[in-house]
Amino acid sequence: MSDRPPRWLPDKSWYQDARRAPSFETNAKRGMRTIGVLQEYVLPFHDRSQPLRILEVGPGLDATWIRCPYEPYAIAALLERNGVPYEMAIVDKDAEVIADIQNRRQLCFLQRRAYSNGEKEGWNRYLSLTNQNTSLVHEHFPNIIFQYWVNPSEIEDQLDRGVKVANIPLSFQNGLRDGGIVLLNGDIAIAPIADLPVAPYDFINALFVFSYLSVEGQQLALYNLAQSMRVGANLFIDNFKITFPRMTSMCINKWGSGWATEKKFNDLGLNLVKRDVVSEVYEVLLLKKG
Repeated sequence: MSDRPPRWLPDKSWYQDARRAPSFETNAKRGMRTIGVLQEYVLPFHDRSQPLRILEVGPGLDATWIRCPYEPYAIAALLERNGVPYEMAIVDKDAEVIADIQNRRQLCFLQRRAYSNGEKEGWNRYLSLTNQNTSLVHEHFPNIIFQYWVNPSEIEDQLDRGVKVANIPLSFQNGLRDGGIVLLNGDIAIAPIADLPVAPYDFINALFVFSYLSVEGQQLALYNLAQSMRVGANLFIDNFKITFPRMTSMCINKWGSGWATEKKFNDLGLNLVKRDVVSEVYEVLLLKKG
């Protein structure tokens, strides 16, 4: 692939008009698919004398009743548990997400019957990776942030039951302090991710991102991500099937339709490594060609 952008790539000078309203939903099972890909496709081939450089896109913040991101911490927990040195850039369009990650020292999980087994398993997997036992908190606490719409009486009820709390990985805390974790508030379609000090990246995780972009935004984002990867790096993306009218129709799916064909991946210097359909989520793992 040449350094020249492909002809089908839109001009980013007018991209602002194409932006969509974002969502920042997340939950405790986010990150489980990602650490599975890391274990199978990345860690076995990584030279551990060098830090694994990761880009995490759109970690989210709104975990139903509370505000708490999970995905970057699950990744960090896996790497710390396996003794893999790493550096990480985290990009999100919402400044509140970035501020939360900058200041957060504990993760939270509510004890609610409505939570799926996947969310409970995700929380328990995190505890296992970090070798922690969950703590129960029954009072207001700096990192327990309830959504603005939760009724005060319901908040008190949840606190009576207890909120599960666990520390974030020590390596993540150290990275924030020492510069190994870099935070950027920006739109992934145009954010200067290739200029960050931890680039180029060995692995990029961009799950639950593309469905919130216009087609033009998806194309610009994929180009931006590809340009920031080193040769041999992996990019993990998906197309979460969302039915809200403001969301873009899927760019990739199991029937092969959508704009993101293998040819367009190749135009960006990306090879298709695997496709997978998990429930209604269509996942694609891509490899940066030399």
